[in-house]
Amino acid sequence: MNYYLAARIRLLMFPLLLWLAGCATHIPVDEQVRLDSFQANREKLAELESWQLQGRIALSMDKDAWSATLHWTQTDGDYELRLIAPLGRGSFELHGGDQGVLLRLAQNQVLQADDPETLLQDNFGWTVPVSGLTYWIRGIPDPGAKVTRLLLDERGRIRAMEQSGWQVTYIQYSNQGMFELPGRIALANGKLKLRLVIKTWTL
Repeated sequence: MNYYLAARIRLLMFPLLLWLAGCATHIPVDEQVRLDSFQANREKLAELESWQLQGRIALSMDKDAWSATLHWTQTDGDYELRLIAPLGRGSFELHGGDQGVLLRLAQNQVLQADDPETLLQDNFGWTVPVSGLTYWIRGIPDPGAKVTRLLLDERGRIRAMEQSGWQVTYIQYSNQGMFELPGRIALANGKLKLRLVIKTWTL
């Protein structure tokens, strides 16, 4: 009788042991470790001030949608964004730096303003915070704006954050030598949604 009772107890305990073993592999990383990793990542990526990238950008607002190939060259505080839409429709270049911002349209028309947001809003009816995007594209927050939400993964990389009224979601990262940089980013601000797919980084 004792033999059968012991065997039954062992049988009942087996699923519990399996469950406990499964839980052991999903122990959450200590939050302080994540924050320390995030701080180290942010400091290292903040020093990356010059790069080139190529990819795709897709924008949607209400029923309107637009997409283009993106070429971004950053040299310290100066940037050049070239967006090439299919058949050239909606293609433009954006050049910015200490001297202001230039917008060059497909008809070779050149417009100038103090900030890129004004140029984009006045000419296309939508805008993105280019100054903030300079940091977001590297996977770090804009140090000049308050972060209202921050979600980190187990390696201290940003999974999602809210800043300057935008929801920024990092879908994928890629290894680029000394850095782990975003490969896919989704941004949303009300009805305006933006997706970035970065195919190549040149550091």
